[in-house]
Amino acid sequence: MTAPKLDFVIDQDYLVFHALSRRIPSSSDLLFFLCREAYRISESTLELLRKNYHPKIVLNIPLKDRTTEERDFVEKLKATAVYQAFLQQTYDYQRTVKAEWNANLETSLQFMQEKTGLPLDSNYTVFLTHPSLSNGIYIGNRRIAWGGPPVFENYNTVYLWHEVLHDDEIIGTDSDIGHAIIESVTDNGLRVHLNGGNHEPLVGHPHLDELRREIFDNDWQNYLASSPRDILAFKVEMEEKYKKRP
Repeated sequence: MTAPKLDFVIDQDYLVFHALSRRIPSSSDLLFFLCREAYRISESTLELLRKNYHPKIVLNIPLKDRTTEERDFVEKLKATAVYQAFLQQTYDYQRTVKAEWNANLETSLQFMQEKTGLPLDSNYTVFLTHPSLSNGIYIGNRRIAWGGPPVFENYNTVYLWHEVLHDDEIIGTDSDIGHAIIESVTDNGLRVHLNGGNHEPLVGHPHLDELRREIFDNDWQNYLASSPRDILAFKVEMEEKYKKRP
């Protein structure tokens, strides 16, 4: 069995930019104190970084290619004790996510291959951020940005597979229909497969609730009964059926 390889990395520049992109209310956690340090170093630079933040921008423009003002700001923040503690918590999280993914890999891969009809054997780089900040996005070129507190058991496994299916060579990110199909496979199907229970209530993005329900109730069981299964053909079929949808 050829399995996908997920390389879990911590890009410290991305870690800083992502953390500072969130406006955090007063609290006692490290993120609050990190933001306070950033304000102390330069409020104007912090606001500039927040204004221009996007994962693709940050990861496509390395710190060395940014302005002197931005470079100095990030390096000063990295030198603080609170950032070092924040980084250590992220390394601890890296070990947790990697251990969960590897523990579930054989079971989850078999399920995903059976349900999609695809080999799912490509390799991905996963840029991890601090576990206090929800962060899940497929950013192209087999790169995933990921982080956040688990909502249920095996949460990381379920949603990392979710992001894998957003690969442009699989289901992609181009339609709500494709996204609702991904939620049927992972957020609901894989979740129940790993944790037990049942699918109800269906989970996923609120704006997809109606579409996900229609596909799940009217089409999903017929797809699962088909042989061989082809999730890409199913996406095309659903796009034609629900073509008035975005």
